[in-house]
Amino acid sequence: MSLTLSLTDSLRELAILDLSMIPVFSPDGIQAAFVRSRKGESYFFTLG
Repeated sequence: MSLTLSLTDSLRELAILDLSMIPVFSPDGIQAAFVRSRKGESYFFTLG
């Protein structure tokens, strides 16, 4: 599942959903995060 959100919206959602986040930085400068919920569901966020 891929979601594109602004950085502030992403941080707000993560705080609400209480998810763990692993930041990912690609060579072209795009910031992204691999997120896993407490239920084990995984998401991939791109942070614009």
